[in-house]
Amino acid sequence: MDYHIDDAYGYIGEFEAFAGIEALMDFLGNKRRVFRELFDNGYTEDLVTLRKALKGISSENENLNNEIVHFREMVSRCKIILVINDGCNDYYQFQAQDRGGIDSVEQNCSLDIFNDFKYQDIKSAHPPEKPGVFVIKVQKRGTDECEISNELTGEICEIKWKAMQHAFSHRLDQIVHMSNCPILYIGHAGTNPESRQTLADKYRELAYCHPTHFYVWALLKYNWKLDFGWMVCDYPKKYAAELKTEFVKHHGQMPLMIEREEW
Repeated sequence: MDYHIDDAYGYIGEFEAFAGIEALMDFLGNKRRVFRELFDNGYTEDLVTLRKALKGISSENENLNNEIVHFREMVSRCKIILVINDGCNDYYQFQAQDRGGIDSVEQNCSLDIFNDFKYQDIKSAHPPEKPGVFVIKVQKRGTDECEISNELTGEICEIKWKAMQHAFSHRLDQIVHMSNCPILYIGHAGTNPESRQTLADKYRELAYCHPTHFYVWALLKYNWKLDFGWMVCDYPKKYAAELKTEFVKHHGQMPLMIEREEW
């Protein structure tokens, strides 16, 4: 079985065939409790403790030592959470009839943490001038993701600007490999009850300069229906981080529109 590591934003790297993951687990598991808990649970959110525990650990066995060095390097690149993935994780998947097509039924995340949000069509939403957390959610799927990618890739290549092609090809690849969960973005407006930044501010940004701008435009262009959902709360940044952590635990990856650099 091939094991690899994911973090909150997706794939980090595979375990190399220096000594094997079993040998690595046995060796590290006997060193510190944090390693035993990681290998028993299959994930950890305590990346700081994990990185500290890995400092200075080595083995006289050359192959095992190479495995430790490689593992340490992968851990250093993880953000928010580390998941040891065997390729068979039982994450929630929608039923086949809800996975795509213009006639797909309205979709809901299997996590009930998003049920209390207020949702409105993204093209005509009216969020309040208050701090809070917000999400972008698929209300109804449109053109197939691969078709979207193929058509827009052709159009972007016609511009013949390599930097732009690189930037957009990454985002189009993200669209093709999006999970089946309809929650596409989790964000926050403000950090505390007195914050000047509001949900209405964030909503206005979507049309101009928000990181999700390209994704939203591409999906709307191809007949996807999206909702803007929000919840007013006192400490939005903290609550948004909690929502992301729960999402990753359940789905094994961050929502489509969240870039690694945003965290």
